[in-house]
Amino acid sequence: RQVVEPKIPVIEKKKRETSRSRRKSLKIQSSTQKEKTSSPCHLNAEEETNSSVPSWTPKDRTAAVLARKEELEQAYLQVLLNFGVIAIMLVEKEPCMIEAMSSALRANLRKIGDYYECLLKNYIDSLTEAS
Repeated sequence: RQVVEPKIPVIEKKKRETSRSRRKSLKIQSSTQKEKTSSPCHLNAEEETNSSVPSWTPKDRTAAVLARKEELEQAYLQVLLNFGVIAIMLVEKEPCMIEAMSSALRANLRKIGDYYECLLKNYIDSLTEAS
């Protein structure tokens, strides 16, 4: 029997370090989110405080939204890669799990996508309220 190593994309060290800090903050956010509400759009008080800013010019606001969008996309892609690696490893061990995992995996990835979308919407709303 051969051991097959999963193909993991090579990510620069700098990106790994930033994704680790994001994962820590996401773990903290997700644990407080579960305690407070089941809504994916709920922001805790710390996030609301951190995202509140003084007045923005339209150009600065657009730049801030695009930067936040890029951050969230990178975090989302990292989560997708993690799910993908785990799914590949599970299927390699037990090929019969493909059918059982596919719908659950799709549903969970959709929830995660909705969560990141809500984070971006809440950030934009906080910028709108601040100006």
